[in-house]
Amino acid sequence: ITESHGEGSQRYWIFKPSKAGSYPVVVFIHGWAATEPLFYMAWIRHLVREGNIVIYPRYQNLLDTASDAFTDNAADAVGEALRRVGGEWNGELFLAGHSAGGIIALNLASREDIPDPDGILAVQTGDSEGGRKFENLSGVPPDTLLVVMAGDRDNITGTADSYRIMRSTP
Repeated sequence: ITESHGEGSQRYWIFKPSKAGSYPVVVFIHGWAATEPLFYMAWIRHLVREGNIVIYPRYQNLLDTASDAFTDNAADAVGEALRRVGGEWNGELFLAGHSAGGIIALNLASREDIPDPDGILAVQTGDSEGGRKFENLSGVPPDTLLVVMAGDRDNITGTADSYRIMRSTP
């Protein structure tokens, strides 16, 4: 089941299994300018088929959104989407971010307005400009499972932020 809510940088999608039940939620945070879920549909379908609700927040409206607003936009969308899924959510929360979405996933994990995640997956974490785009890596809950993936041949995002995450989170 697919739902879409909001507009512009406040838009988000919810993907749910068709069978009624109570499921974990995976917040899937896109990379720079990948504002439509179609870029990640194979991954989203896999997550839903495995028994997860997927929330896909669009934190930017194409390229006209200031990067300083990305995490706030994602937090607003995620908060609203979690309220919307209500009883269909079993309380387990996972954050998965690709590229710039990896930075946002870590930022969301350190905030008070988002429930503590059970796990975070940061894949090819984007350029945080020397760590300036991270809000508070030390605020990530110490009992959160954290997986950081980086390719040693990635000449776009590199590995610096992946190492920064591993050094700076509890």
